[in-house]
Amino acid sequence: MTLSDGDYVLSIKEQEPSKSPKQMAYYRGVILPIIADFHGYDVDEMHIAIKVHFKKESFSKLTRSEMSKLIDDIIRWSGVEYGISLPNPKE
Repeated sequence: MTLSDGDYVLSIKEQEPSKSPKQMAYYRGVILPIIADFHGYDVDEMHIAIKVHFKKESFSKLTRSEMSKLIDDIIRWSGVEYGISLPNPKE
């Protein structure tokens, strides 16, 4: 590849850590089953519904902080919209 004449800036920054196995275990093992049971869905259907509602094509490339925010948003949404009380992820 050849670059045309001009000024360029190359930035290098530390990559943020990917979502953690604990985050995914909480999402898959706690959040999805509780909300799915409430709505009468299986966990795969609920996962798709959550992806659509929160406009996420995939969770695979989420960073740790993005996944934390998403989990917080899901907890808030399920409580406000449906009165579902999810266990705190820190417990």
